Amino acid sequence: NRMLLGMFESLLVLGEGGKVVFFGELAKNSANLVRHFEGAPGVTPMKPKHNPASWVLELLAEHRSTDFHEYYRKSKLFSDTQAKLRAFRSAHAPEPESGEMQRWWQKVRGHKIGYSQPYTVQFAELLKKYTRIYWRSPQYTYVRFVLMVVVAIVLGLAFLQLDQSTERGMFSAKSAQFMALVFLGVTSMSEAIPLVGTERAVYYRQRAVRAYSSVVYGLVLGLSELPYLLVSCTAFTFIFYWLVGLNRDWGWFFFW
Repeated sequence: NRMLLGMFESLLVLGEGGKVVFFGELAKNSANLVRHFEGAPGVTPMKPKHNPASWVLELLAEHRSTDFHEYYRKSKLFSDTQAKLRAFRSAHAPEPESGEMQRWWQKVRGHKIGYSQPYTVQFAELLKKYTRIYWRSPQYTYVRFVLMVVVAIVLGLAFLQLDQSTERGMFSAKSAQFMALVFLGVTSMSEAIPLVGTERAVYYRQRAVRAYSSVVYGLVLGLSELPYLLVSCTAFTFIFYWLVGLNRDWGWFFFW
């Protein structure tokens, strides 16, 4: 809110792709922030008594075609910031004279990347995040586990100890396996929808600023689900398999 924003002296605003669109002192009532963005092409002035933080976020979301990063780089604010950084660097960290260091800096400055971090960092951070989310949502795991057990008992009793020596028994066994596979897939997917739905707003916001890749998001969600799916599906299979009597052999059980 406006009061919280007023507690900061300076602010760094990142746009799409993690690029800087504002960095500098806010001044009283965030005057520098508002003045900077009001000078951008196609931007209407902020309404009186409007929250500057909300206004800037709405501005970045609505004016996707405007390159605010390039506008910032051509602004006086950017040149002043660079002058301050050069003064600070000359006083505390002189420019390196090593040719190897110069080449390294040129490589970094010329490197173009679609996201603020490489895929490996995205994967590690998202995996850490969703592992904690699943671990801190025990009710989600308990409900799915109990549902798997109950339905395994119901299906197992419906096809209790099938006689597979007859053609009718073979077809019944195949029907039972088909129903089990369909149930496992549909139930696992439907149970994951509420948890994924709570992260939907966060995902769209982070994708808009190109903080994370959609491919990495999907891969991490699948890997985070995998341990819980293995436990619940193993419990379902153990109950269903022996109640139906598909094959009284432990080797075939683990294969199935």
